[in-house]
Amino acid sequence: MGLGFRQINLFDTKSKQEALSIIKSHVDYLRTKEWVICRGWDESQWPEKEYITREELDSIADDIPILLYRIDGHMAVVNTKALSIVNVPSNTPGLDEKHGFLRENALEIAKKVIVKTREQLESGLELALEHALKYGITSIHENSTINEFSVFQEFFNLSPSKLTVRSYFLFWYTYLSHIRSLGLKTRFGNDMLRFGAIKVMVDGSVGARTAAFFEPYVDEPNNKGMQLVTEDELTDIIKTAHNSDLQLAIHAIGDKAIDVVLEAFKEVLKHSPQKYLRHRIEHYEFPTLEQIKLTRELELIPSMQPNFVANWGKPGGLYERRLGKERARRNNPFRDIINLGLPLAFGSDCMPMDPFYGIWAAVEHPILEQRLTIKEAFKAYTLNSAYASFEETIKGSIEPGKIADIVILSADVNSISPKEIRNLRPRFVIFNGRVVYQK
Repeated sequence: MGLGFRQINLFDTKSKQEALSIIKSHVDYLRTKEWVICRGWDESQWPEKEYITREELDSIADDIPILLYRIDGHMAVVNTKALSIVNVPSNTPGLDEKHGFLRENALEIAKKVIVKTREQLESGLELALEHALKYGITSIHENSTINEFSVFQEFFNLSPSKLTVRSYFLFWYTYLSHIRSLGLKTRFGNDMLRFGAIKVMVDGSVGARTAAFFEPYVDEPNNKGMQLVTEDELTDIIKTAHNSDLQLAIHAIGDKAIDVVLEAFKEVLKHSPQKYLRHRIEHYEFPTLEQIKLTRELELIPSMQPNFVANWGKPGGLYERRLGKERARRNNPFRDIINLGLPLAFGSDCMPMDPFYGIWAAVEHPILEQRLTIKEAFKAYTLNSAYASFEETIKGSIEPGKIADIVILSADVNSISPKEIRNLRPRFVIFNGRVVYQK
């Protein structure tokens, strides 16, 4: 959380040319030889519907490394200078040298080269905390590295009154052996900083064409996406974590990726008793009805992001262009999930962070039969998300004895139309019993 606020913002750009103009103006203004890093571009919202390319970035600067993260974080575009610095091996999956595209494996190699300083992490966290309060956010589930986690710890130790977000940390599975050697278990910590789950990526995203499907992308017929771990590798990770009393949060978007996750859990849970670790499938965008039923049988939690629907689920939108009309209609089946009795948890994935945008998207789902009520959408963002982190007894609803984190909104949600939900904003944010934001 936070580093993205230190980067050049391309989230609201309306065209490729606008994005390129913003990048050029920053390059000209900064006059630096250091990395120029931008975040948030989404070609699906531009009339061109085209990725920015290496050649276009070279025309802005060929002596300064430039990297642009796509909105989903699963893809970046770099110029020639940046490509020479990151030095991704030519046989790496996800590398497209000609166009300067780095996806998944290739992007992960590049990230290791770009040093995140302590100062960047600290100032980024401060900016993110300020931004979160504007939307009434007082709890997050955060993908984390050891360095990022230590910044939260130091902030809490030195400035506890300034830390106005409670954090449940998801650590990448590459840390699994270290976590086990320390004897850490899910839920260790306090009500401010808590060790949560082991995060695993099984596929990528629809926008980057790396989400793994059984059938090809209609706009790239030779591509079915990328499966980032094998079935055997995933089964071993799940077995190790499960038997170590560690919750799993596994990223799976396409139907093939979801299938791989479900089959791996089925194999592990067949031999190990269910410990009620509340294992989660993150995103879970394109499950079939049979997969939803199996998810319920395995007692897994769908952890989903309804803002994706608003961004990409409309007729003629990204989902439809990538996958065709029939598959696109299967996106984010919230109503099916709730009707089958699963504890649906919502989050924002910082694209945008605004939970009211996500609640509006769930209530106004383009597929009418998948729409939720306002009450159901709010519950998914609050009590159900608290359940996904074993915290439903201390937060997620206003009850005697629970933590006094309360948001007073600009309107009564019971008296406004669904279309007005996205305009809701906090009037007051109360954190741990004290007012920390008001407007």
